[in-house]
Amino acid sequence: MSIKKKCILLLITLVVSVSGNINFPIPESLTDNVAFWKKIYTEVSLEKGLLHDRDYPRIIYDTITVGQLYGKELDAFVDKPRKRYINAIHNVKNKPPQTWDTSEIKVAELFKDAPKEAFEGAEERIRFQLGQRERFLNGIRRSGAFIDTIRAILQQRGLPLELAWLPHVESSFNVSAISKSGASGIWQFMPATGKRFLKIDNLIDERNDPVLSTIAAAKLLELNFQKLKSWPLAVTAYNYGLSGMLRAVEATGSKDLGVIVAKHQSPIFRFASKNFYSCFLAAVQIASEAEKYFTEIQYDKPVEIIDIKLVSSLRADSLCSMLGYTSGELGSLNPFFRSEIFKKNRTIPAGTIIRVRKDLDGKKLAGMGYTCSEPSKIPNELSETDTMISNVFKDAVKRIHSIPDNFHLPKNWLNIEFIDTAFAVITVLSSENIVGYAQWLGVSSTEILTLNKLKSNSSIYSGEKLVIPLNTGKIRQFLNARKNFHLSMQNRFFEKYRIKEIQTRVLKHGELIWNFCQDQICVPVWLFENLNQKLDLNNLSEGDSINVPILIKVGN
Repeated sequence: MSIKKKCILLLITLVVSVSGNINFPIPESLTDNVAFWKKIYTEVSLEKGLLHDRDYPRIIYDTITVGQLYGKELDAFVDKPRKRYINAIHNVKNKPPQTWDTSEIKVAELFKDAPKEAFEGAEERIRFQLGQRERFLNGIRRSGAFIDTIRAILQQRGLPLELAWLPHVESSFNVSAISKSGASGIWQFMPATGKRFLKIDNLIDERNDPVLSTIAAAKLLELNFQKLKSWPLAVTAYNYGLSGMLRAVEATGSKDLGVIVAKHQSPIFRFASKNFYSCFLAAVQIASEAEKYFTEIQYDKPVEIIDIKLVSSLRADSLCSMLGYTSGELGSLNPFFRSEIFKKNRTIPAGTIIRVRKDLDGKKLAGMGYTCSEPSKIPNELSETDTMISNVFKDAVKRIHSIPDNFHLPKNWLNIEFIDTAFAVITVLSSENIVGYAQWLGVSSTEILTLNKLKSNSSIYSGEKLVIPLNTGKIRQFLNARKNFHLSMQNRFFEKYRIKEIQTRVLKHGELIWNFCQDQICVPVWLFENLNQKLDLNNLSEGDSINVPILIKVGN
């Protein structure tokens, strides 16, 4: 493959959100922060911690073994070595080198390659960070139960799949995680933010449901990105708040997160918020090749479920008895139930959707007057408008009014070349990825990766050939799902933007199609492909004529 083609393929990932290097760049000033958090997540155990500089994390004074200490006892224990290094910094500043002891020599060596200004105020920036290795490993294990579903939801909304690893930072994928400030669930929604997207009352708290809260998190992250036009800022806003990030951009006059972290002054923009994006990047890098950092990983398996709607109100114990579940089993399948439902045997109202395992006796349910939905790993999400497809994985194709009449599906979407009765070769289309294929085919992502000798963090590109497990009896199912996905993606785009005009441009030396983004509205690959059917976008050169859409937001 030519260097030029590789560059174009790399740039395609900007739009289709395959590569984290484009959507989630590492500001040079935060490189040490990312390295620091990778060390905390993979090397330092919960019984140890690092004494380090808050603003210059590469400066690590000491590794301290703290055992099982926590709270005030931990603070008191760590305070002793902290004071020792405070004194050492003071002595390095004020005493001649020939009088320095071991700690003072170590301090001088640590700051030898640091910026000159780093030594000023260093004694006030000494901070202790507890290790997280075991916690992160547990998060990787737990993620197995949810990660395919989370990725499918992100893909459904056209969001970068790397965002699926954000719960590592928030909760280590712990469904029951509750912070001191009241944030809850794997996405750690605060009550006020959660109520914007989820049902929260005295019986139900959907923040604790990994599927419903993922849909909510995807909406919030999408909103952040729409306002900030930058994924580093959108991710940071998930922790700091959208209004806070907008103020930070205005105050610093920059959308470079590295600049904002260095310059923005606010009493609430502190260590956690400044490091949130660095933690996220570290989590993405580790989770994408977890076997490199951890051995013998045991992933939790997803539980296939079906939904039933209660036809009448029932007390919790009666429902458990009828289903043959303990309260713990029913609670784990329905984590949105508050614990007091079972502790106080509360009444669950008629019409409530209850999740049960797929293997529950269907005849028993029918005898109780329940009807079951089809087994599914992600629920149907009701769309905000009546023109949107509610679930891109359904077989039926609905009429989409917002797509222009002259638009059509990508070329090659129908092309399937069978190797034998169980396997086929397809051409990858823009915006498609392994997770989507797995959902459409009803198989695991691992199966497709193995067939194509790909690693879990491998990227696939538009125009590439891919082997999939497909028999002739499932062709219609696969094509319908593929068709729905592309129509739904087009529909979501044209609900926000419309084509004002189409201009013909001639590529200049060094110019790429990505140069034709205007007013921060980036033209997606599929739209370029649709308007340039006879061109190979992976092999453009100087002098080629290309149709470029001029986009405006709907309502303008």
